[in-house]
Amino acid sequence: MLRTACAEAASWPAHVRVAINVSPIQFKSRTLSLKVPAALAETGLDPRRLELEITEAVLIADDDAALVALNQLRALGVHIALDDFGTGYSSLQYLQRFPLDKSRSTAVLSRKSPATPAWRRSSARSSALPPTAT
Repeated sequence: MLRTACAEAASWPAHVRVAINVSPIQFKSRTLSLKVPAALAETGLDPRRLELEITEAVLIADDDAALVALNQLRALGVHIALDDFGTGYSSLQYLQRFPLDKSRSTAVLSRKSPATPAWRRSSARSSALPPTAT
C-alpha cells in the first residue's frame, strides 16, 4: 500500500501531498522506518510530499520507541500527523513531546473544549501545530 500510494503521488503536481494512515500494528512492526525510505527511493517521491497519519495508540504503546521512529521519519523529511486526537487517552504532552506536523482532533474533543475561539487559537499556538477538527 505504501509503495503504491507513493508511486501514484509521484505523478501528481509537485505541490500535492499524499497522506497515508499507519495502524498501530504497522508502526509496532518496527520496519516502517525501513519501508518508508525504500518506497520513497523506489518511486522517486519527494519525502516532503508524504504525510503519515498515526493515532494516539501508536504513542501510548511504547512512547520511547515511537519517539525514535518518528524522529527517523521526520529526518527523512516525511510529515507526521496525529489523527483523531482525543479519542483515546488524550494528553497534550503528546503534542509537545513528539515530532508532529499536524494534529486532527475529534469533534468530541472540540465539543468538550472551551467554546471560545480565543482558547482554540491559544491552544494551537501553545502546541505549535495547525489545529484541524474532524
